[in-house]
Amino acid sequence: MSTIQLHSAEVYWVDIPKIGKVPLHTDRMHIVCREFLRYSISVSQSLINKGASEEAYRRKLEDVSTAFTRLIEFNRGKAPQAQSIDDRHLASFRDWCFERTRKDARSVDDLTAKQTTNKRLKVIYDYLSWTQEIDCSIQSVIGWGQFRVQSSLPYRYSGRGDLRDDTNGKRLYPLTFQRVGTASRTKFQYVATDEDVRLLRDELSKGSPYCVARNLLLLDIADQVGLRAISLSSIPIEPFSDINLKKLNLDATHISVRPVLQKFSYKFEFDFPLPLAYSISAFIEDERQQLIEKVGKPFEEENWLFLSSGGVPLTPNYISRMFGKAFRNIEHVRGFRAAAHALRRKFTQDLTADQLAARKEKGLSTAPEDVLHPIAEALGQVNINSQAPYHRAVTADLADSRNGSLRRNLQAQKSENTALRSEVARLKQLLSKG
Repeated sequence: MSTIQLHSAEVYWVDIPKIGKVPLHTDRMHIVCREFLRYSISVSQSLINKGASEEAYRRKLEDVSTAFTRLIEFNRGKAPQAQSIDDRHLASFRDWCFERTRKDARSVDDLTAKQTTNKRLKVIYDYLSWTQEIDCSIQSVIGWGQFRVQSSLPYRYSGRGDLRDDTNGKRLYPLTFQRVGTASRTKFQYVATDEDVRLLRDELSKGSPYCVARNLLLLDIADQVGLRAISLSSIPIEPFSDINLKKLNLDATHISVRPVLQKFSYKFEFDFPLPLAYSISAFIEDERQQLIEKVGKPFEEENWLFLSSGGVPLTPNYISRMFGKAFRNIEHVRGFRAAAHALRRKFTQDLTADQLAARKEKGLSTAPEDVLHPIAEALGQVNINSQAPYHRAVTADLADSRNGSLRRNLQAQKSENTALRSEVARLKQLLSKG
């Protein structure tokens, strides 16, 4: 089986006046992919003209961005010139993309991998058609008959020939996988439970002492703060230093932390409960410091919290795969697509239920927009429409404030226990040296 090798492609979300955020791609030489940027701007303008919701806008631009990123990775870190693309190139890209997706921990089976691959490939078809028919920067590349890329898509723009009304995927997107259905973002998305967290703790308690301490701390943060994998990978250690913790007010209940990497290059701060913060501080001083002393040379991102056993910062993909593997080992979760984001959904559902219960007790409005705005802030989202998968707690009225208090107390006790275990391990090591 062939090994998939990835080549770097950077994506920056730039805010364009009167349009909004669009993806800007650079290749491995840090050269801006201007053709991709022009198409992204065109897509965003089209969505705005159609009155698309913020959620629809975000999803479409994410799909475009991911497809272009994959194409650069496939092309060894360089953006291919649209004029040079042909069917053979697209077929190879399709096969590569399918293999890469199939190996992803979040991919359920070959069917979903094919659906995802089709989504990426259709973006490239659309891009080529727009570049030829609207941007006019290429000629005679895509069309039906004597063209490098076979597709009837261009006729939708020009109205030429009998193919202009063709809706058959075999002619619009000939190289996509056929009869696999369409991947839907509205399909069931697994939400982790308290029982899952307990079982995950057992699954992640295997390995070296350092890896166990690190992985359990990752679980606690994902469960109690709800960070995405990209932010989990780039938590700075500075906020958890003794100096900063001693500066806190006596009535403080949390500390605010800004992960270095965030979706859409946001700069949000997230609340870490104080018991969890002290647990992180203990990990930094003990297991993490011992690892750095062992591997020797610090790495560039040495101020990031989570490192591999070799001292290299963990990547978002590694964290997703780690949680994905652990979820797959839980019997009742098998068959569902579950990884780090399942814990984020759990955090959101728990927090939403707590907000709803608290507002009920105080006689405040329980309208979704009133309940969900503070949730959006906690999640690092700019609008409540992004929480569509999480509205279940509001609409079903599942909240119980006493249960919420018990859950928070239990989480705090777990964090304190983790910190105590780290302290015991440190003392044992000191005694053994004596």
